[in-house]
Amino acid sequence: ASTIKIDLTGKLPAGKSIQFDHVEMLESHRSPLVLIRYKTNGIMPRYGLRFDLDKRAFLDHLEDVGQDAFVGESAPRIVEIVGSERQRLSQTHWRHDG
Repeated sequence: ASTIKIDLTGKLPAGKSIQFDHVEMLESHRSPLVLIRYKTNGIMPRYGLRFDLDKRAFLDHLEDVGQDAFVGESAPRIVEIVGSERQRLSQTHWRHDG
């Protein structure tokens, strides 16, 4: 299955040392799970953070309590961004299949 990337640059506030980069989701749009890619001090870790859109919660946590709290506070906005993008992609797909 192929993945879709949703750019988060400038769509979410950055923390002191953490910035959201993009969301990776399956092209099928069926899974509630997405991967949130981020940078810490400008460096993207090897692994992203798993996020459940239905539960509106991260399944992974950061060791730094302050960073983890900041990431958790971003959950509602992430759900909005991904939901809007899924809707846009569905409408585009529907128009092309029409």
